[in-house]
Amino acid sequence: RRKLERNETQELVFALNEISSAILRRVIEWANHFTEQSENDIQNQSTQRTGNNQLTQWEEEFFNVNPKTMIKLILAAETLEVEPLKMAACQAFSDMLEDETFKEASKRFRLIQKRFQH
Repeated sequence: RRKLERNETQELVFALNEISSAILRRVIEWANHFTEQSENDIQNQSTQRTGNNQLTQWEEEFFNVNPKTMIKLILAAETLEVEPLKMAACQAFSDMLEDETFKEASKRFRLIQKRFQH
């Protein structure tokens, strides 16, 4: 969870100890890509995503990462409260799993080994 604190100048500061520098760079890359769009455009794209479920070509390339990185991006977006990134990352994650059986997905993400073995 994100911890908010106030520093000497009363600015809000939050700890990023759960977000690696590599993942933070990816979040910044994503944000820089969308800086030319207004916040309303980005929010509208995020809202519409639930209807059409399609990523842009740039997003497809951006999210062409291994499953571990994808999960870290989703968690970073959640921690930093970057809703459009979180929605796009979740859509990309869903797309990764779309044609896989439970067994294939479990193997890919090592869910059974980590969750159910002691």
